Amino acid sequence: MTDTTPTPESTGRERERTPRGGAPPYDTPYYGAGYGGAYYGGAYQGSGSPHHHLATTIRHGVDLVRRRWLTLLLGALFGLCLGGYLLWTSTKVYETSSLIEMHARRPRILSGEGAILEDRASQWNASASIINTRLEKLGGVGTYERVIQHLKGQGDSQAENTAPAAFKLIKDSYLVRITCRHNDPERVAVSANAFAEVTQLLAFEENKIDSDNAVAWMETQAATQKKALEDAGKALVDFRSRNKLDILESKKETAADKVLALNQELVAIRSQEVQAKDFYAAIEAGTLPPATPGADICEQRIAEWRAARTARDALLVKYRAGHPKILAAVEAIAVRRAEAKKAVDQARAAARSRLDLLGEQAGSIEIEVEKARAQSAEFDLQLLNMNVEFESLERAKASAEITYTGILRRIEDARRSADENTTTVKIVEKALIPKFPVYPKVGMMLTLGLLLGLGCGVGVSFLREVFDDLIGSSRDIEETLGLRILGLVPYRKDAVRKELAKASMREGSHVITEAFATMRGLLCSPQYREKTTSLLITGTAPAEGKTVIACNLAITFARSGLKTLLVDFDLRRPRIERIFSEITDAEALLDILKMEKPDIADFCRLPCSTECNNLDVIISRADHSSTPAEVMGTPVIQHFMRWAKETYDQVIFDCPPHGLLGDAGVLASQVGGVIVVCRANKSRRHSLRQAAQYFGDIGANLLGVVVNAVKFGTGGYFNSSSYYHNDYYQPKYYVPEEAPGVGE
Repeated sequence: MTDTTPTPESTGRERERTPRGGAPPYDTPYYGAGYGGAYYGGAYQGSGSPHHHLATTIRHGVDLVRRRWLTLLLGALFGLCLGGYLLWTSTKVYETSSLIEMHARRPRILSGEGAILEDRASQWNASASIINTRLEKLGGVGTYERVIQHLKGQGDSQAENTAPAAFKLIKDSYLVRITCRHNDPERVAVSANAFAEVTQLLAFEENKIDSDNAVAWMETQAATQKKALEDAGKALVDFRSRNKLDILESKKETAADKVLALNQELVAIRSQEVQAKDFYAAIEAGTLPPATPGADICEQRIAEWRAARTARDALLVKYRAGHPKILAAVEAIAVRRAEAKKAVDQARAAARSRLDLLGEQAGSIEIEVEKARAQSAEFDLQLLNMNVEFESLERAKASAEITYTGILRRIEDARRSADENTTTVKIVEKALIPKFPVYPKVGMMLTLGLLLGLGCGVGVSFLREVFDDLIGSSRDIEETLGLRILGLVPYRKDAVRKELAKASMREGSHVITEAFATMRGLLCSPQYREKTTSLLITGTAPAEGKTVIACNLAITFARSGLKTLLVDFDLRRPRIERIFSEITDAEALLDILKMEKPDIADFCRLPCSTECNNLDVIISRADHSSTPAEVMGTPVIQHFMRWAKETYDQVIFDCPPHGLLGDAGVLASQVGGVIVVCRANKSRRHSLRQAAQYFGDIGANLLGVVVNAVKFGTGGYFNSSSYYHNDYYQPKYYVPEEAPGVGE
């Protein structure tokens, strides 16, 4: 046989394409439960469908209710009892109300020209605001004390026992409801009517006070505005005198006139400069304008030069070029030409001097213009800043004058309206004596108590679910930890380890035998077989039943015809020798492993045959003379593992629990697959999670989890995921009571 230990790369690829660790197709019932997700690299991945998430949430909720139903029931009963107690001990409260009509209208002191024309809706909103303001005042302590005084004035001996009132404006109306609550039905009616009467009296008194205060306020405002008007006029005069606005305006005009005169002078000089440029350009072009200085001399010299040239041309007709007369004529031409050029250069220099003089005069005037403009702009800015402040003072004076005039015009109206009521209150409906209490309500109290109790029950159940770290259901393993359940081993009462370890060999078709046969069928399937020829059985804590699982799996493989080897690799607490008592005088595994260089012959002395056909066992014994840690990880272990896988069709290693010792980590990477055993209501989720993470980190092929000691009765947590129907249970094996289960 060849070494089928998978590499981390191949293991990852196989996990990615294996739905739920190699189970049947998605949504196919397997072990009594349908699967709609997949395992990728050991992590559970849901289908992502909203219906799937909803179904999962509902299933979790039903599972929580099923497992914590007693807590919910006790919470509901507690809530009902609490509601009944409160209903029995609560004081009866009666309620009644009176109805008043309250109008609000504008006082006459506001008649006259208004700044804003209000429509009907805005008038209604204003009235509602006035009424609501008055209602807030009426709800204060002063109104309550006034009601008590009013009742005492009427001879009411129980005035101090008056119930407080609540005022509420009825929507889209001028009606106000006054509501009172009290434990005496007669007293609550008296209180509501007394509040209505006092509200009417307070409205009349307040209207009178407001009218008198309005007249006094208007007179005070008139005196204040008069003084403000006088102060505004004085401020205008002081400002104009202090800042000398007249002088500043005169300076501004002078500066503006200067700018205008300089601009006119600049325009004249620029005009002369243009003419001088044209005159100079004409001289440059060889034309002498009539106004050119010395133009007659220039013309005379040019005429003499031309005459000399004419005389030379005439002599050339008679004489040769070298003749003395010709030479004398040429010399005369040169003299006349030099005199003509000198006269023209003098005229050009005179024109250029005049052009430069005009340019200098224009530049000087431009500088003066800029200075004059800057001074004028400065005066403008000063005037602008002062005018802004001056206009503000003028507006303040105008506003004070308008306000003062308006107040004077309305003082007379305020005096005439001093006795007018701006708010009227009328009692529309008196309060009646109530017949039935409004509190407590039987249905409401019991319903609230029930809901409160259920809420407490749900909260307690949720907290227990969160803080309870024990493995209690398939959801804890599959969805919370993302691990695959390979099988569930039923709980058996009153059974010893030796009998349970050999259950698959002696119990025929009982449910334990069927459980291991089903696991063997899964592990021998084509999709798994390459990874399960060598299996490491480990756990996360002692007494989880890993030895029993390893023995039964080995027996199941052997009975299927595979040459099987069961190795007890728990070198510190060996158990397999006690289970297979027919093995005597056999060499222990540690005796061979601690040899320096054991060979195949030494390994061949270890296997011992058992009463089960095709099953050999290698036992271990505790040896205090040597430490198992000294041999773990040595080449001897690798040689032994290779020999076992090449010699047998199926090899199963019973290893110590992971976390306590490092043996499982050393062996896990050298086997085809790792199976972790956990026990319902004993193993812890965090330990199982750490083990799964550790095996993944070292590249081991973690096939899944086998759950031991599962109760499928009414009290069992694995009901929703059990793959055995209740009709197949043996009553003597599966009971809800707590009893010792399958031990290690």
